[in-house]
Amino acid sequence: MTTKRIDELRRLMKQKGISAYLVPGADPHLSEYVPETWQRRIWISGFTGSAGDVVITLDRAGLWTDSRYFLQAEKELTDTGIELFRLGRPDVPEPIPWIADNLKPGESVGADPRVIAQGKAEEMFRILLPKEINVEWLEHNLIDILWKDRPPLSTAPIASQSLDYSGETAKSGACEGR
Repeated sequence: MTTKRIDELRRLMKQKGISAYLVPGADPHLSEYVPETWQRRIWISGFTGSAGDVVITLDRAGLWTDSRYFLQAEKELTDTGIELFRLGRPDVPEPIPWIADNLKPGESVGADPRVIAQGKAEEMFRILLPKEINVEWLEHNLIDILWKDRPPLSTAPIASQSLDYSGETAKSGACEGR
């Protein structure tokens, strides 16, 4: 299933003129533990750990995760064609430098700006632009275009946490003016 999804993504990337696509494991709030509707990394890779990013190029694919998930990722990535990059190990590149080393000048990396932290965006520009690799902020997430049975957004009501857990009341003004 995963290889078919990656093939579909690559076809879409070619249509959009994208040579690499970044799929972080975050939602628009940059949460580590994301609701089902935002589990794009899981959908494209099959890797279910809470931390990790996937990069798909036209001929390679990689998942970057930390040591908590090395064994799990090895198992879940079997036969997917996705290479495991064990973050924190010597000689293992981070995703953005890896993209810089695997794309040519004039090529583009695409990403959904709604799920990229400002620091990651700045890193992308700092590393990729000097190598003449373009950063394309896409209006529509490519995974969303392909994921036909994507779970809907939750309609569950918001639940207040007790003072024991929150430390402050909603009316305390801690977030006032932000």
